[in-house]
Amino acid sequence: MGPGGSRRPRNSQHATASSASAASRDGQQQNKDTEHEFDIVAYRTTLWRTFFFYALSFGTCGIFRLILHWCPKRLIQFRAKRCSVECADLVLVVDNHARHDICKVYHRNRSGTEHTVVANTDGTLSELEDLRWFKYRKLQYTWIDGEWSTPSRAYSHITPEALAKSAPASGLKSDDVALRRTYFGMNVMPVKLSPFYELVYKEVLSPFYIFQIISVTVWYVDDYVWYAALIIVMSLYSVIMTLRQTRSQQRRLQSMVVEHDEVEVIRENGRVCKMDSSEIVPGDVLVIPPQGCMMYCDCVLMNGTVIVNESMLTGESIPITKSAIADDGHEKVFSMEKHGKNIIFNGTKVLQTKYYKGQHVKALVIRTAYSTTKGQLIRSIMYPKEADFKFLTQLIKFVCVLAGVAACGFIYTSIILFYRGSSFFKVFIRALDLVTIVVPPALPAVMGIGIFYAQRRLRQKSIYCISPTTINTCGAIDVVCFDKTGTLTEDGLDFYALRVIENAKIGENIVQISTNDTCQNVVRAIATCHTLSKINHELHGDPLDVIMFEQTRYSLEEDDSESHESIESIQPILIRPPKDSTLSDCQIVKQFTFSSGLQRQSVIVTDEDSMKAYCKGSPEMIMSLCRPETVPENFHDIVEEYSQHGYRLIAVAEKDLVIGSEVQKTSRQSIECDLTLIGLVALENRLKPVTTEVIQKLNE
Repeated sequence: MGPGGSRRPRNSQHATASSASAASRDGQQQNKDTEHEFDIVAYRTTLWRTFFFYALSFGTCGIFRLILHWCPKRLIQFRAKRCSVECADLVLVVDNHARHDICKVYHRNRSGTEHTVVANTDGTLSELEDLRWFKYRKLQYTWIDGEWSTPSRAYSHITPEALAKSAPASGLKSDDVALRRTYFGMNVMPVKLSPFYELVYKEVLSPFYIFQIISVTVWYVDDYVWYAALIIVMSLYSVIMTLRQTRSQQRRLQSMVVEHDEVEVIRENGRVCKMDSSEIVPGDVLVIPPQGCMMYCDCVLMNGTVIVNESMLTGESIPITKSAIADDGHEKVFSMEKHGKNIIFNGTKVLQTKYYKGQHVKALVIRTAYSTTKGQLIRSIMYPKEADFKFLTQLIKFVCVLAGVAACGFIYTSIILFYRGSSFFKVFIRALDLVTIVVPPALPAVMGIGIFYAQRRLRQKSIYCISPTTINTCGAIDVVCFDKTGTLTEDGLDFYALRVIENAKIGENIVQISTNDTCQNVVRAIATCHTLSKINHELHGDPLDVIMFEQTRYSLEEDDSESHESIESIQPILIRPPKDSTLSDCQIVKQFTFSSGLQRQSVIVTDEDSMKAYCKGSPEMIMSLCRPETVPENFHDIVEEYSQHGYRLIAVAEKDLVIGSEVQKTSRQSIECDLTLIGLVALENRLKPVTTEVIQKLNE
């Protein structure tokens, strides 16, 4: 690979030796993470380049430096030359919106007094001979194995089984904690308030304001004193309002981020220690109290189950059940996306835990500070993506057209005045005067004031805007499209009907399922195949599960008895049928939570003399897991018919298990196969009462 080449590694992967050396020689790399994609180019400053840079900056009274300030790419190209990463003291970071940032590269070698440890993809530590890193948008990027990696590299390439075994039973030792802290840092997300002079510097040095300063100077020289004074007042007011708004947003963000509390951590010799949440590091094992707590890191649940509220991250206050990590045979490598049901995220609140054989519910810390999910959310607020709207491109084109007209006017005026014998000074002032009239210098001030008052009106309606530049764009919107759920239709789904499948034949619609004896096996499957729980005597969980469970008229209780010790269960959930039913009570002894990738969920249920597995999910997926002889021939046609009428279908299947088998060691893969299809559940999303009338008015 020659000069100027680039590589495309991922944070969670190692580079090969050959590719790593090539990237190192070229000094350019394309980096990808969950939020951003950007190029990183290595540079090294030289003495003669630095000398000429300062000489030209002082010699032009700062004009040369100001131009390079607007073009960071040209700035670093003038001050430094491309080099390998091993020689770099600066890097140029270019994101996918063509924004350029120059970052200083820090260096430390192993012979020094400080350690050079980094995290491996399996969560262990290793020490490098030479450590290089830089900080960009609150994250530290370290040069490891031929690529720039963030702290989220830890536990990024490990199997679920290995991850479950990696948690130290007796906790981390103090020396190990100290080593990990040198790489991961403290578990805090500092949001520093920018100094006032820095905010002024960034605001005033924009090209528009520089042009405004030149225009005002020309007007003062040409005796347009009052007009110039008015523009100055407007501009100062605009700058003050913008700075005030920026500082206010920084304070709000700071109050939202600065959170810490006391947590329980297992440290050396297995002791449970209470410490501040800022002191935990990836690899620590947390103890989650039964009464719940706030989470201040991303961690993987090692045993038991917990019920959490993720409204801080998702905006939905529906309690979600998290289960312990296990090797279900479907995913070979652990990932944050595919194992979300096993991860308790930073910023979420644990409402309740279920003990595992009376022991502590434990979780392994895998990410801290800005590497966490909440940290990514904070970073997206602090560094929002640029809105690539047509409005902005048209605005730039408009200013360019005006600048072209001004240039023509400048040339024409200069020629005419020279022809009439005017002095050079008068020609220069008159020509510049024309430019300042054609290109409106008050444009940034007017737009800034307008955006400020628009934000204030929005804030009065409890609407907060993190990207003020989009407000102008919103004024040009003609059509707004909304998702139908919760807008045109009711917020949730409603039960429509159930159809029993027996001996590969499908029955008729059953609406009153609680009173029909022919469908009680399917009803029991619906009443048990879920992740619902009771919090303060109120049923919580997925709204779809709540709707179907309430239709069965069954009741749910947490079983605290000692009779389930032989089943090795995590505090089984007791399901009671209606009082007028002849069926016996049953217990949910193991749950395989719903996965969008697998399109299904399963449970293992026991009663007095049997053990069964129930599975529900999308009809196509459940059918593929069932024995062919149990699937009706017209199954596809029936599913298609319901879908065309807007119904949502859920298929239900079962499987008989051997009593006395080790339930908790049973894999998901062994359960979800050779199933028997037993029923279909249809749900509908009803229109709101006002929807039809509103649509008719819109059509008129």
